[in-house]
Amino acid sequence: MKQSTMSPTLHQKDIRTWFKSANGPGIHNATASTTPARTDDSKSDDISGPATAEVASVEAAGHAIEAPDAKLDSVTEGQQAVEVNEPKPVPKRVLPKIGEPIAAFCANFVWNRSWRKYIGTSTKEIIFGTEFVLEDHHIDQLLSLGPLVCRGLASFQFIYVTVACVADNNAVSLTDNALVRLASACPNLVNVQIPGTAGLGDASLHAFLARCPKLKVLEISDCTWGASSKLTPLAFEKFRENRHWAPRLKSLRVSKSTNKCVLRAVKALSRRRPALSIRLVEMSEVIKWGDWEIEEWDTLFQRGKEERGW
Repeated sequence: MKQSTMSPTLHQKDIRTWFKSANGPGIHNATASTTPARTDDSKSDDISGPATAEVASVEAAGHAIEAPDAKLDSVTEGQQAVEVNEPKPVPKRVLPKIGEPIAAFCANFVWNRSWRKYIGTSTKEIIFGTEFVLEDHHIDQLLSLGPLVCRGLASFQFIYVTVACVADNNAVSLTDNALVRLASACPNLVNVQIPGTAGLGDASLHAFLARCPKLKVLEISDCTWGASSKLTPLAFEKFRENRHWAPRLKSLRVSKSTNKCVLRAVKALSRRRPALSIRLVEMSEVIKWGDWEIEEWDTLFQRGKEERGW
């Protein structure tokens, strides 16, 4: 029996109409671009063939539309994997400057403009001159250069000789806390001379003695005016009891005290350490050649004996 040729054509048209209404204009356009147009006159004995091709073309168009998102997801995952596996950049290490072996600063304005330039890893000695006013922030600036610089220092010297009417030369603003920080950061100091202070106590003395084992010369003395010495007998008794403190120390200069207990403690210390010379310093201001100058005398203690000198 002969089949009608109209039935397949109507059936195919119904399928196309259904796809248009179900999948929207985007699918229709994609289908139209990928599938040749069919007319009502098209005849075929296979009804399922054209419909199957139509469905396949629509699915291909759907995959073509979804492909960019899938590709984007794969790229994002790949970037994340690269970011996770990629090592973080190591920050460059900024090394301090080499500096000068001996860094001398005659006045505060010289320090302010050049302390970073002259102090470095090769600096062994720092000298503050006769027009310098030494304060805590100078020590903090020095320590900010780091351990490579601080551990290389062997000498820290402040010169106190000027008491003229227009002079700016003292260290009366220094505190015990600043000197403790200095001693802790610079354990290789051999020579420490800080005269011209005012009222420093036992903490400064103990810090250098306990934390600087290479120390040979130590001076912490008061200026000609201001507060008197705050050293107590404990400052010397503790040094006498701790034999491992500053085993190489040869010279110790501190301000003289009127406390008899301090004098007895100093004498006992000199008896325990026969190689150590201890000088208790007194200073005053006198007029010479029309201006003020420092006059100084000291009392020497060595091997348990006392000797007064000028």
